[in-house]
Amino acid sequence: MKVNFKTEGGLRRGKVGLTPMVDVVFLLLVFFMLAATYGEEANAIRLTPAGGEGEVAEETLAYEGEPRLVSITPEKVRLNGFVTELQALPEALTPLMARESDVVVLRAVDGATLQRVVEVMDLLRGAGIGTLVLAE
Repeated sequence: MKVNFKTEGGLRRGKVGLTPMVDVVFLLLVFFMLAATYGEEANAIRLTPAGGEGEVAEETLAYEGEPRLVSITPEKVRLNGFVTELQALPEALTPLMARESDVVVLRAVDGATLQRVVEVMDLLRGAGIGTLVLAE
């Protein structure tokens, strides 16, 4: 859009400023960012506190049977003190469990990151082992 203004020296072209248009674009961007709804991620890990209000009954968290302590380090995973390959962990836990709902205790040691703990939890849940307890 060109606007012509007459001046003493002749015709001068007026320029349309882009600042108002940029302001509108940013306002629309902010509006849609705030108005958007974010759905719950399908891969979210749901945790139920053992001492608080939760949907898991206390009988489910009762520990029975063989010891099932998984120590998670930055490089290794140990099952009851023995180094186990991460991908072989579900197979190694199977003989120690009477049923899939048996409790497996996870413990992060030697500076293991949260990402590493979540990686182990994902692997176990994918193998059908759902009752996991995080120990300090």
